[in-house]
Parts: sequence; structure tokens; C-alpha cells
Amino acid sequence: MRIASFAPPAIAAMLAVTALSGPSRADAPASFSVPFHAGNDRLVLLDADVDGVHSVRTLLDTGDAAPYAILIGPALSARVGARPTGARRTSRAEIGSVPVTFRSVVLRSFGLGAMRLERPTAADSPAVETASGRGARRFDAVIGGVFLRDHRVSIDYVRARVTFDGAVPATPPLHFVLAPRRPVLVVHVTVNGAGPFGFVLDTGAAVTILSTSAARRAGLALGRPAALYGAGGRARGVRSIAREIRAGRTHQRAVTLIVADVLGAASAEAGMPLDGILGAPFFAGGRLTIDYPRRAVWIDR
Repeated sequence: MRIASFAPPAIAAMLAVTALSGPSRADAPASFSVPFHAGNDRLVLLDADVDGVHSVRTLLDTGDAAPYAILIGPALSARVGARPTGARRTSRAEIGSVPVTFRSVVLRSFGLGAMRLERPTAADSPAVETASGRGARRFDAVIGGVFLRDHRVSIDYVRARVTFDGAVPATPPLHFVLAPRRPVLVVHVTVNGAGPFGFVLDTGAAVTILSTSAARRAGLALGRPAALYGAGGRARGVRSIAREIRAGRTHQRAVTLIVADVLGAASAEAGMPLDGILGAPFFAGGRLTIDYPRRAVWIDR
């Protein structure tokens, strides 16, 4: 889910602490595309189904590193009759002070476009409903790193379409690493020429976040206090403006961001230091392509 937002309804990425489940098998063609519901919030909301009969509005969130292919809210879990398979587990590696809980459940299948996963690894968590909020952009489920890690996914923000396993872009890619302990996608980013810093590339983030130490190295001036809202509740930060943020060949000038120390626990669970979160405003003006098997990303603005 989204790593952060300026104001509610806010969504936060969940970097879970439970053990990584095995991959689910998908039956899908070589390539297919589906539309998504575009909005000013830049969320990628897809129409999927559970068990072939229950329609599910689903958030595609590359910042979601929970060790499940599918995360669903308790209300959807009850509606589809998802059977729990274990006790609830707790994670504290999210934005906010309230621990987030997960409970493994059994789903018969999950369908997205031409792809169908049979018996996917799944869990329900109240954080899905907390993160979604109550507005028109509400969602019932989240797919993230575990779901995507065997695919090349291209998000065309202009045409509001997501393509799975399409053509490889012709331009040189920016390479990324997956964190050792969780499927967190980390790219090297410079801020005002300083760095490189390790940033989580997060399609669910409404804003870019930078740690205090990284902001100090980049010479950022700190402004007014700002609230961050995540799966674990509320956290505090301050507003700032970076002269330039650059990731590979892509750069953006005069970037409004939040400086906050909210990634300590997430860094520990990921197994590597995380200096910030690269939010959707950085790449949502064009096309974002992520090739998980090749560890390559293209940001076409």
C-alpha cells in the first residue's frame, strides 16, 4: 500500500515481518493488458476477482513487501469466505505507531485480466481497509512484490493501462536491487546532486519521502510540519523542496517532499538501509516499466 501521503485518506506501504511464503503459480498468456481506474491521486486501481465470482477493486503497489501474493481486508475475507490458516502475526515496520496484523487465509483463486492464480498465498489485514479509506477510490485488495516478482509490468499513466510481460523498452534501463529479506524494489537516487541514496520505488506513494540524514547530506532546508498517514497510523515529518531528484536518466526539478525518519524498522526488516521512498509523482506523467526478473526499470516521462 502507499508508503505515505500528506493528508487522509492516506495509504501506506506495508513492509511485513512474517516469513516469506512460497510463490503462487499463475496461468497467463505471454502478454496481456488491462485498464486501470485513473484519478488525481495516481493510484493504479485494477478490477480483479476472487474465486471467479467476487469482484475486487485491487491496488497495484510496488511498495507492498508483505510476504503474500494477495492482501485483502477483513470485510472482503468474510464476504468470500476465506478460511484462516494460522494465528495473526504482527508487523511494526510501517509508517505510524500502531502495529499492523496479518492472518494467512485460503483463497481458491485470484483473477486479473487473462491471469489466474490458483490457491495464491494470501492474507487478510485490517490495514487494507485502514489504508483504503472511505472515498470513491476505495479498494479491497493489494498486489505487490510477491505477485509481481516473476513479471515485467508496464504502467501507462497517460492511457491508464497496465501491461504484463509486454515488450522490453528500447532505451537503457535503470537497474534496481531487491532487498535481501523482502521483495522491496530499491533504486539509486540523487537529491540535489548528493547521494546515491537507496529509495523504494513505490507506485502506491502519494509523495516522495527522504530521511533526515539524507536531507542533511542533500542540503535541504526544512519547512512546515507535515503529517504522514500509513498502515500503522500517523507519523510526523516536515515539508521540503528538492532542487532536483534524479534516478538514472530521469530527473525532476523543484520536487516537494517530506523529510521524516520513518524507515528504520522497514530497513531492518528489508535487510538493507532505506533512505527514502520515490513516490508516484516522480513517474506518473508517462510510463513506468519494471522488469522484475531482469532487475531493470524504465521511467519514461
